[in-house]
Amino acid sequence: MKAKNRFSLDSRIGFSQTVFCTVFGIGFIPFSPGTIGSLAGILCYVVIEQYIQYGSVFILLIAIPFGIYFSGIYENKRGVSDPQEIVIDEFCGQILCLLGSGITIQSLVFGFLIFRFLDILKPPPIKYLETFPRGWGIFLDDLFAGLIGFFALFFLRSLILF
Repeated sequence: MKAKNRFSLDSRIGFSQTVFCTVFGIGFIPFSPGTIGSLAGILCYVVIEQYIQYGSVFILLIAIPFGIYFSGIYENKRGVSDPQEIVIDEFCGQILCLLGSGITIQSLVFGFLIFRFLDILKPPPIKYLETFPRGWGIFLDDLFAGLIGFFALFFLRSLILF
């Protein structure tokens, strides 16, 4: 039996679910898909916030519930726990981390570094949240990392005044 290529579309998963879960195919990039998904979240945050103040909140209110639902389906159909190509969770977690921080180089860089640090190392209780079933486990760890990052970034901004 031939091994399945992780970077090809799976016929059991709908095209729209794949596009959504992989953030327009970003998750299929063969190196550091989570980091690239976070960078896409930063780009989205910058573009949206320039035109619609707190528009990123609206994006999250749409993307999080659909992301949890579609990620659960995607994971189930792929038969792989938390497939690497699902990056909508990093995308949303990164935006959550940046909410209200403004669009400055300092806030974007520190927000990115804090979120990725938490997402990669997964200190408790973030690691525990990964154990939830289906889409919940895929999303909760990144959302909690984003929430911790939000407060850490807020604290840093109040100290450093950037």
